[in-house]
Amino acid sequence: MIQEKGHILREAEKSWMSFFIKNVKISFLLFAAILVWGIMGAARVPKESAPEIDYGIAIISTFYDGASAVDIDSLITQEIENKVKNVSGIDKINSTSSNSYSRIQIVFEPDTNMVKAMSDVRSAVDEAQAKIPSEAENPTIQEIDSSKEASLQIGF
Repeated sequence: MIQEKGHILREAEKSWMSFFIKNVKISFLLFAAILVWGIMGAARVPKESAPEIDYGIAIISTFYDGASAVDIDSLITQEIENKVKNVSGIDKINSTSSNSYSRIQIVFEPDTNMVKAMSDVRSAVDEAQAKIPSEAENPTIQEIDSSKEASLQIGF
């Protein structure tokens, strides 16, 4: 066992690491130089503090007091989705149907003309409203504008 340890120490003395083990000050100077070089390189990397995130979202909400989630889905959510899905520029549609409430979220592709898209959504909702029960409230359409929204939200 003692012979093995001696052999390992002799091998370490022959390696390039032995130089740094024997010259600790040079090791620290090299470490500091690499650290400073890394910090300077990171400082030179171009970055934007507030990159423009361009997206468009429309949310359609409808209340129908006393209706079950199944009724909301078949009478309201599906009717609106069937009309809205033909609007150009849609990336995806997510919907939620619960008791007395329908919520449809439309996510548009980047660089979609939101003025035209929202006009088309309003027209599609108006068409669907003819098939929605008259007891339900009129659907409300809300546009979420990326230029006015926070790009990072933290909740506690």
